[in-house]
Amino acid sequence: MRSTGWRPVDRETPSGALDGANATFTLAFMPIPGSVHVYKRGLRMRPGADHDYTISDRMITFNVGAVPQPADNLVVDYRTSASVGEPAADPAGS
Repeated sequence: MRSTGWRPVDRETPSGALDGANATFTLAFMPIPGSVHVYKRGLRMRPGADHDYTISDRMITFNVGAVPQPADNLVVDYRTSASVGEPAADPAGS
């Protein structure tokens, strides 16, 4: 039984059009601030307005020059609040 009050969400593909123009993607759950790790083409992106992306609530917005392209693989790892003992969800379905 987990007693940490959070659960991991690993390898989630956020929702949003991966078309090279769309810069906004949405997570399935509300992340705990500071726990989000975004990977594009297997490389960890840097958060912040001066880097690759910003995040507000469940919304990830990529900065100019970092917008995912159609062939990119985009995945996110993060932590979300959970009830004690609640099983982790796998939004990727794997």
